[in-house]
Amino acid sequence: MVDQAEPPGAAVLHCVTVPLGGRVFVVGGLELPCEPDARSLIVAENIGDEIMRLEGPGAVVLAGDCFAMIGQATPDPSQMLAEHPRIGAALDRYARGTGCEVVVLGGVTDRILLDDERAARPLSDRGWTVATALDLKVETATGEHLVRVMAADDAKSDAALTAD
Repeated sequence: MVDQAEPPGAAVLHCVTVPLGGRVFVVGGLELPCEPDARSLIVAENIGDEIMRLEGPGAVVLAGDCFAMIGQATPDPSQMLAEHPRIGAALDRYARGTGCEVVVLGGVTDRILLDDERAARPLSDRGWTVATALDLKVETATGEHLVRVMAADDAKSDAALTAD
């Protein structure tokens, strides 16, 4: 789990070990709005269908800009998921699986998830992890490989995570 003692806005690096045969599904830029439109419903349904097909241990990573939270008076990602029920149900189902994690990385449109605990709480209450970046320790037949996943526009976070 993410260390909850970290102050809002701090660089939080989460780590997930993916066992041999495990799977990782990464998606970003969904920008799910509070009020769904035709585009967001189709995207959420298609991504939800893909997540529903995932089995076994691993991670689903929402890699930034998955929630359109800029300009929202009270940004609530659970409302956005409720308005896009297929992806919300698929993520919840996956998170309940043995060895399965859902990790949400804050991007530009959902940066508030990193800066305001109240905005992130609905996701952590679901058992999901909110982080700045994710290190995947992927076990393969040739040994363990490390893969860092970040939101697309997050070069500053990478520098913060690697600085001593």
